[in-house]
Amino acid sequence: MANSISSEDHALIRDARYGEHAFLKDLDRSFFSPRTPVILNCCSDWRRRFEILRKHAEVRRIESNEDSLCHAFHWHGGPLRLDPRSPTNRIPRSHEVFTAEIVDAAVEVTTIEEVDLYFHWPCGKAFLHGMDVRQAFTSIVIVKKRLEHILPQRCRVRVFFHVDFGDLEPGGMRSYFVKTSGAKAWLHRRR
Repeated sequence: MANSISSEDHALIRDARYGEHAFLKDLDRSFFSPRTPVILNCCSDWRRRFEILRKHAEVRRIESNEDSLCHAFHWHGGPLRLDPRSPTNRIPRSHEVFTAEIVDAAVEVTTIEEVDLYFHWPCGKAFLHGMDVRQAFTSIVIVKKRLEHILPQRCRVRVFFHVDFGDLEPGGMRSYFVKTSGAKAWLHRRR
C-alpha cells in the first residue's frame, strides 16, 4: 500500500483546487449548520477517520458528550464502496449492503436532512484495486447521484475530500468541499 500521494495525483488535486475548472473548495464552518443531525460516511482507516470526525465535530460545533443524532458509518474504502462499478467491491452487489445502511438510517431517524460523504487520499483500499484520484472523483460523483435518487427527499447529499499531501504542501492535510457539478465538468475535460 502506498502511504504517500503520487506526483501525478498531487498535480490532479492541485488542478481540481486551483485550476481553471476548480471544484474543490476549502472547508470551513460556512458549509455546515451547527448541530444539524447528519449521516456521515467515511473510511474506517483509524487515523483518517479520527481526523475527519474531529474536523466534522469542530465545524458543526458538536461536543463529545452531546447526543447530536448524527450517525457515522465507517468501512474500508468509505463512500467509494457505494459505487456499483467500483473495483473496491470484490463481492458482487456489496455496494447494496452499504447503501441500505445509509438509507435505513435516513428513513429511521426522521430528523436527518443531510448525508455527508468523506473520502480521503491517499486511500489504501483504492490503491489495492488500482484506482487513481481521478477514478475516485468519478466514483464519488456517481455515488452522490445514486443517493440523491434513493434517499428521502428531505435529505441532501454532500461530498467532502480529505487529503494528506505529506511533505508536498505546507500543513500536510487539507479538507475540501467537492462541488460535484464542477467535478463532472472537470472529469469530462480529462477524458
